[in-house]
Amino acid sequence: MSSEDSLQKRGAALENQFFSEVDKKLTEAIRVKLERADNESALAELSGLKDPASIAVLIAAGVSPTTLPALRLFPLIAVAWADGRLETGERETVLDAAAKHGVSHESDSGRLVASWLENKPSEELFAAWEAFAKALIGKLPITDALTVQSTIIEEINAVAKASGGLLGWNAISLGENKVMNRIEQALKREG
Repeated sequence: MSSEDSLQKRGAALENQFFSEVDKKLTEAIRVKLERADNESALAELSGLKDPASIAVLIAAGVSPTTLPALRLFPLIAVAWADGRLETGERETVLDAAAKHGVSHESDSGRLVASWLENKPSEELFAAWEAFAKALIGKLPITDALTVQSTIIEEINAVAKASGGLLGWNAISLGENKVMNRIEQALKREG
């Protein structure tokens, strides 16, 4: 075999390897794109959201069809972070609520809640949750909507009071009060 043949074979092998890698990358990119599209449509259907921007924010924050139950706990987490730090009592109150709602710490939703307890969620996520809350309240029968509203308001009050204040005074901070008002507005039924 001549060195020219050997060089051609090595060149062909390198070319095949290159295109094989390109094919793998393209296939993976297509798979990711299809998976994202499936998640977006499933999340839109399950959440009732129609705004693609809100859905994109939720997906970027780790919300998927399998972690949607974590979104139910978002208002509690928002109140817990309202003053810029998370107190132990607030964390425990959120985790107790998670357990009450069947979100175990081993589940995907539980891990997402844990990540939100470790790192304050973004303002964009809060806005996406507001859109989700409005869509949910709007499609529920009025009695169910009122139950959801009262339950969430009761739970966010418990989180706000968990940090304690000074000897029971000022148990709810101004920041917590502002976030709680925002949550209550999102839970109001329009029309």
